[in-house]
Amino acid sequence: MLHIKKLLFIFWMTFVSFSAFASSGGGGIGNPTSPAPNCAVNPAAGNTCATATPICDLNGYCGSTASSYTADYWSELNAAFCGSIENNSFLIFTASATSMTFNVWINSSSEGDGIQIMVFSSSGNCSGAITSYVCWSPGTATAGPTAVTATGLTPGNNYYIMIDGFAGDVCNYTIGIQSGALIPVSVASSIAGGQTICLGESATLTASGGSGSYAWDPAGVGLSALNTQSVVATPTAEGTFTYAVTSGAGSTLCPSSNTATTTVQVVNCTCSVTASNSGNVCPGGSANISSTTVPDATSYTWTGPNGFTATGQNILAINPPTTPGTYNYIVTATVPAGTCASSTSIVVYEPPTVPVSDTVVCNSTVFSETVLASVPAGATFTWTNSNPSIGLPASGSGNIPAFTATNSGNTPAQATISIVATLNGCAGPASSFVITVLPTPTVNEVSDLVQCVGSTVNEIVFSSVISNITYTWSNTEVGTGLAASGSGNIASFTATNAGVSPFVSSVTVTPSLGSCIGTTENFTITINPLPLVDAGVAQTVCANTAVTLTGAGAVSYVWNNNVQDNIPFTPTATQTYTVVGTDANGCQNSDVVEVTINPLPIVNAGQDTAICIGATVALHATVNGANFSWDNGISDGVAFAPTTTQTYTLTAVDVNNCSNSDQVIVTVNALPTISAGSDQTVCLGTEIALNGTGGVTYDWSNNGINGQNFAPPLGVNSYTVTGTDINGCVNTDLVTITVVSVPVADFSTSATSGYPGLSVVFTNISTNSSSYLWDFGSGIPVSNNQTTIQNTYNNPGQYFVILEVSNGICSDSASATITVLPFPPPVIHIPNVFTPNGDGANDTWWIDVNFASSIQVQIFNRWGNLMLEMDEFTDRWDGTIEGDNASTGVYFHKYTIVDLNGNSITGQGFLTIER
Repeated sequence: MLHIKKLLFIFWMTFVSFSAFASSGGGGIGNPTSPAPNCAVNPAAGNTCATATPICDLNGYCGSTASSYTADYWSELNAAFCGSIENNSFLIFTASATSMTFNVWINSSSEGDGIQIMVFSSSGNCSGAITSYVCWSPGTATAGPTAVTATGLTPGNNYYIMIDGFAGDVCNYTIGIQSGALIPVSVASSIAGGQTICLGESATLTASGGSGSYAWDPAGVGLSALNTQSVVATPTAEGTFTYAVTSGAGSTLCPSSNTATTTVQVVNCTCSVTASNSGNVCPGGSANISSTTVPDATSYTWTGPNGFTATGQNILAINPPTTPGTYNYIVTATVPAGTCASSTSIVVYEPPTVPVSDTVVCNSTVFSETVLASVPAGATFTWTNSNPSIGLPASGSGNIPAFTATNSGNTPAQATISIVATLNGCAGPASSFVITVLPTPTVNEVSDLVQCVGSTVNEIVFSSVISNITYTWSNTEVGTGLAASGSGNIASFTATNAGVSPFVSSVTVTPSLGSCIGTTENFTITINPLPLVDAGVAQTVCANTAVTLTGAGAVSYVWNNNVQDNIPFTPTATQTYTVVGTDANGCQNSDVVEVTINPLPIVNAGQDTAICIGATVALHATVNGANFSWDNGISDGVAFAPTTTQTYTLTAVDVNNCSNSDQVIVTVNALPTISAGSDQTVCLGTEIALNGTGGVTYDWSNNGINGQNFAPPLGVNSYTVTGTDINGCVNTDLVTITVVSVPVADFSTSATSGYPGLSVVFTNISTNSSSYLWDFGSGIPVSNNQTTIQNTYNNPGQYFVILEVSNGICSDSASATITVLPFPPPVIHIPNVFTPNGDGANDTWWIDVNFASSIQVQIFNRWGNLMLEMDEFTDRWDGTIEGDNASTGVYFHKYTIVDLNGNSITGQGFLTIER
């Protein structure tokens, strides 16, 4: 569904009547005139049917079709709805009757389209078939109230209310129930001004809401009945009595709303007291309350709204509730005989509001006086203007005066007018609206146009330094192909001119911005006639003959088929040529001329040919109906032997005197330079390949195959190659291959292993060799042609000996491994006792060592004194010190032994001398 948006405006709630609107479903629409109820504190409507918000009290539900809501529906819901779903939300309620009537107020609207409402149920849980009981879609924002009635309901069942912004409009709305939906139970008293009665008096209590059946509690406390809508309460004692009423079958959605309570205060009225106050107040204001003096009064006690209590005869600077309304304050005076009470009412005035809406005016127009009104009526006004440059003063009081709107710029000028209404001394909240002054529309200069007949006049796009400008235009000469008038840009059209002189049209463009009309712009469109162009007379020529075409009747010419005016060219076939001539006005016209081409005789000198030098060739002509001849003295069909490459021309002339020729090239190829390669010397068994060069194919003597490896026999071998080049010409060449015997490397050794200092003699027993290169394991090759050679190895390890031999062409090698073993570790034997008594047995002491290079021994007595040193393996201690016998007993010795591998071994121990 397409909706046309207008300028942004806001409807403010006013208490007026509106005509009925169409609806679908089982309900109807009416227009009561009751004011909107106060908004209750309620949760926002659910964004989807499955998250519909349960509403316990529809009498004062306030909501919004905010842009945060997205379209939520299924196919049956979309089909059943009476409009287009844009930003819908959902409520759910419980019916209390077969029909339900509620009022709708639209408090504000961003687009002026309003809201649309449907009451429905679904066969599934927010899915499946839809039953619509009423669908309301007026298509405009109505301030309200509008009564909407849904019929065909079942009491006790739950139903959905879907609210959607018409065309996505963002609106604030209020719903007030009249009947048919369960609302919370409430109770009202018949006592005017409060709930206080004198002892012995009665108060009538009336319940409303709920399911319509009621139970009162407590029983036996002065109630006239327990199960009727209205009961009479007659308490029999002084005090405060609380009565509760419960609906017998409340809403399953809102079980907590089934009970309401009220209190009745009973006082002894045997004394007289009068309460008064200092006067009514604005929200947030304070007042004084006071009581007349009661003789013998022992105390004064005050009660009031929102749990207010105080003691004392006069109470200063109390703060009534801030919500507008009438509030009762009760004073109770206590005397020895009892109590008496009186009440006084303080009115908290409702701050006035000012319904206003935004407006748009044109530059230099008179803005009429704005007569202000308030809700409630009767307020006085002060106002401020955020942008005095529009022509309105910065501030004022009373109505907003008429003024001349001013905007000399290129963008809309906006001023926010903020109005404060004061009533009963109470200043209301500021109400604001915006005055937008549109600039005078302009259109940028349009250049005059000059076109030729039949040309396309491109779209003429109008522009302005001001945004959102619209344009209308008029044309004085419709013979140019342009309509007499139009709006927007001028669409492209084909230029026309039925005469021989230029047509000149004057176009006037008028810019507009909204309802504002600007200054016009004029430009011209000139349509010139076409020139009379002549392409010349027809021509007939032989093929390959140059032709010159020249145009006339214009100032410049362009030919098709790449022909240039008055420039010779050679056509290839009979053809019609078109010339386009351009006159001084840039207008073009065309003409054609035919050029006929006679064909040349068919001449064929034959295919180009190639021969090897020394060969002969004959040329043969093919000619169709014409005389012919060869150049260079050649006779047709007669063989001759050319010595160089040459081109031969055949020429023929037909009856139209058209001649043609053809040529044939006889290429004389030189013989190829064939190479069999360089002479070679190789060892017996070595494979070689014979490779000819200078040709493309080769044939070798002695069964040789070009490029294939083979092993030639021992001795001198000759091979001849016959080569053929790409032209089929042949030549030969010879190569010699000399094959010699293969050298054999071999040697013997005098030893293959031993200890360091090992000397090995190597004997060379190689054959067919002339040079010898030895590596004795050091990695350094040595050239030696002697039969025997000696090498000494002083360090343990393995040595890989290699002999390489060569005869100058081929080589061979032999190897052997020499292993040098490390010396074994020393064997040490140390006695721990000896008997130097001269009996020839065990008379000396020494350390017996094998596989060692040196020894150092020290002997100490028990006090650590050095007694003796020995440094030879043959040294012996005979038990004497400087010729005297050493004392018997225990001695300490230390030794250091170096083995044959250079490793040091140390040790120590004890030895004993016994005699």
